[in-house]
Order: sequence, then structure tokens, then C-alpha cells
Amino acid sequence: MDTKYIESLRLIDAVIAVRQDATAINPAFDELLTYLHTNFGAPPAHNSDEYNKELEVLRKVFFHECEYKIEEIIFSNQTVVSEVLWPILVVRYVLIDQIAPISPKHLKMFNEYHKRYGCLVLDIGGKKDRQDSYATGS
Repeated sequence: MDTKYIESLRLIDAVIAVRQDATAINPAFDELLTYLHTNFGAPPAHNSDEYNKELEVLRKVFFHECEYKIEEIIFSNQTVVSEVLWPILVVRYVLIDQIAPISPKHLKMFNEYHKRYGCLVLDIGGKKDRQDSYATGS
């Protein structure tokens, strides 16, 4: 496993370790977001063939239609999903599976994460009315 994945696992553990501490959770989660933003790629162009392939993989993972659970993907010793999908799975795992109560208004990197991955995250649920305006910035 590449060192950037190993470091992101360490940061996941750091967030989980402080999830009950309201003053420590946001800085720890912000550090994770910063690392993911710096070290992992952005999604392909919206509605491109590559984008739609990545979206299909995410839908299968999120709706339990694939052979792996999110936790298994994150903690396996092999890269099962693309570099583009890794940050989305990591954030979903920390926020939903580990119930980390973050406050977006206290995060420096939340807007950057949202700009980069928000459209793809919204599209997982098929929010067609929101994705087109989001992708164009209107």
C-alpha cells in the first residue's frame, strides 16, 4: 500500500480517537481533509465517461451492491478503488460509520473538499436537480 494511503489511515485513526472531544475533533478532521486534498486527485470532468464510471463504483459501494464494505476497502492492504474515490470513502467512513460529529463552519478545508468532491457525492444519490447547477457554479 502506498505511503499516502498509510498516512491517511493514521489520520483516520487520529480523528476517531478524538471524536468525543468537541474541541479536538474539528482540527483533527481538518488535518485529514487537508491531507486528502493535497495528496489525492480531483474527480474527472462532470458527466464525462470517466466521471460516470467513478460514480457507478461509488453507488455500488454506498448502496452495498459490491463485494466490499467501505471499511474493508479502507483497511485492506490493497487499493480497491481509484485515487479519486479514496477521499470520498474516507470521509464517509469517518462521518457516518464512526459517527464523528464535526462542525463544517469550524473547518478550514471543508469548502475546498466540497468544491472538489461535492458534485460527485450529490450524484451518488441521483440528485440531478442539484448536480447541474452545482457543476456550473450557479
